[in-house]
Amino acid sequence: MSVISEEELQELVESYAAEKGIYPELISIGYVYTETGERWFFNGDKNYYSASLYKVPLMMLYAEKEADGELSRESEIFGMTLSYIEEEVLTYSNNSIAYSMLCHLGEPSSVRAMFQRYSDLPEDYYSWDFCSYSFFTARFMTDVMQTLYERQERFPNILDCLKQAQPGHYFRLGLGDEEFQIAQKYGSYHDETGYDWNHTAGVIYTEHPFILTVMTKYGGVSEIIISDMAVLFKDYTLKADGRLEEYREREAEAERERLRQEAEEKEKAKAKAETPEPTGVSTPIPSQDETVSGTASTDALSPSRLVWPAAGACAVPVGLAVLFGRKRKR
Repeated sequence: MSVISEEELQELVESYAAEKGIYPELISIGYVYTETGERWFFNGDKNYYSASLYKVPLMMLYAEKEADGELSRESEIFGMTLSYIEEEVLTYSNNSIAYSMLCHLGEPSSVRAMFQRYSDLPEDYYSWDFCSYSFFTARFMTDVMQTLYERQERFPNILDCLKQAQPGHYFRLGLGDEEFQIAQKYGSYHDETGYDWNHTAGVIYTEHPFILTVMTKYGGVSEIIISDMAVLFKDYTLKADGRLEEYREREAEAERERLRQEAEEKEKAKAKAETPEPTGVSTPIPSQDETVSGTASTDALSPSRLVWPAAGACAVPVGLAVLFGRKRKR
């Protein structure tokens, strides 16, 4: 059993696109229901220029250095503390500082290749544009946010900075001042071809938080689309919460059945080990000179082997007496 339904989610997004007159092929979505780890994607493997989304995995690289003791919050880079840099890059999306931090780690394309460590996607998944021009997919960016959420101890302060970002915009535009927190990072860029790339990825802290990535190249209405997706997936997550108890019960029952079968197999193996193996001893075949169980062998009846009594005694040979002795038993 699953808590989320791929069919329901597909219908949810397609119905929204039809209602708003939006081309679905210009939208990509990644969704994770963190309580069970279930994931769903819509056009999840389409490439988009990442714009400022790259700042999240970039600062995760620095956060890991802090977690490993190589840096501290007060360590200075280009005369700025790491604490100040994180806030400028993640909360306020400072482009010049972010690019300086990218170059500080090495050649930009090589640093972008490092971002792959935050996803389990295979090496051949990434297009040439990933390292060269920072083109991401919703699947990759969702992996990054899931890694950030699930391994927070490795990335101190990143989510705290993102919780302060873009108040009243993107995911917050539709969800307003609802009581749960939102950690979000947007990326927006208008290129010379006329595309408006506009994206948001983040964690929305409902009772059971969910991760959402929305990537678009849809011009001026893209922030509205992003905002609407946050509302739709918040409502869907609350609906999924209602199925969670049944899911847990079934999971627990499946685990009990697995343990029962495992115990049964162990008992069978134990019983088999305790059963003695056959000794391999066979009944010997009597030789020509042997009589088995009182029965004479063929050679015992041959004329040369019969013992004849002395004259005047019973004329029955001894060997035949042995043969017929049991029939006379009364």
